[in-house]
Amino acid sequence: MTAPAQTATAEAAAAAPQPRGIFSPLADFLLLGGASLVLFPLAMVVFPSGRAETWHIGAGVLVLVFMLNYVLNFPHFTYSYQLLYANFRDKVAGRLDPALRWRFIFSGIVVPVAMVLFFVVACMQQDTRLLRFLPNLMFLTAGWHYAKQGFGMLIATSVYKRVFYTPVERKLLLFNAHLVWIYAWIMFNTGAQDKVYLGIHFSTLGLPPALQATLGAALVLGFVSLPVALGMKYMRERRMPPVSGMTAYIASTYLWIILRFGMGSNHPIHPVVMLIPAMHSLQYIALVLKMRANESRKGVHSWRGFWGFTGLGILTGALAFMAVPRLLDAHLAYDKAVFGPTMFMFLFWIFINIHHYFIDNVIWRRENSETKAYLFTPE
Repeated sequence: MTAPAQTATAEAAAAAPQPRGIFSPLADFLLLGGASLVLFPLAMVVFPSGRAETWHIGAGVLVLVFMLNYVLNFPHFTYSYQLLYANFRDKVAGRLDPALRWRFIFSGIVVPVAMVLFFVVACMQQDTRLLRFLPNLMFLTAGWHYAKQGFGMLIATSVYKRVFYTPVERKLLLFNAHLVWIYAWIMFNTGAQDKVYLGIHFSTLGLPPALQATLGAALVLGFVSLPVALGMKYMRERRMPPVSGMTAYIASTYLWIILRFGMGSNHPIHPVVMLIPAMHSLQYIALVLKMRANESRKGVHSWRGFWGFTGLGILTGALAFMAVPRLLDAHLAYDKAVFGPTMFMFLFWIFINIHHYFIDNVIWRRENSETKAYLFTPE
């Protein structure tokens, strides 16, 4: 493209009307994190902290949580599988997104095969020595996923408003999110505590309290890096990120990660923690369905394909998380005295959660042509 053409293109882009948001300012705020700022205080009023003996969680609340799992949490995992394995042969052959070829091979083939082999070896031991390490690994990768997703939501909403970040600003924002993630994981592992995850007993790492205190002091640096990054942007451009993006970033980083991965495994679990996976999944699904809707709008897929994609995610989520592992636990023989009554549910949930980390590490990269064309390019 010649210089005059580039100038004309830039001028046209600047003159083009800016979209109001991914959906709309209010919808973006609620879908990407703002809803938790409303629901969590209400839950704290209904279920006061420090009065666990009064948490009489009725059947209606439990039904609501289960419905949110089926409609939001489970599908958000299976949507990532649909995105990864679509046109997978072209991806691993390098015909589609050649820069990501080895990432597709690693995330789509190497990781799941290695995990299945590990599960087979672990179960053949007829004890839970190897399986005990998996819940903590899952919490580590899931916390990273929450942190990176909150950052990604800030970037996505900013692109729609044509707000862009320098490499230094991006590093400061990521530094802050990752520091909170590591702090939450260390908080969870401070002191040796016996835990149970879907019937498998494991122990936290027994890290010294001094490590948590030291990293807690370092969190101040991370907290300071946020206004520094925003201040740099404002001084340079007189612009700030969209409110919906900052809400998504702050809710993911300071609210969801700390509550779920730092404090959320305490017993009894506060009812507000039950809402966090749904809020995180709602954030994820909003962008997935926006991207698929853009594809349908531009003729890449039909609208029937859009609804098929949506329904398939809900169906396969229910099968993978509940129906199939329950069926296997009920009808396949194994030593339930050793592995508990829900060994297959444990394996399925661990597998999907950890694999999800590796899947997202490739499908949401800037080099991915699908997200670049149908999500990160405003209409």
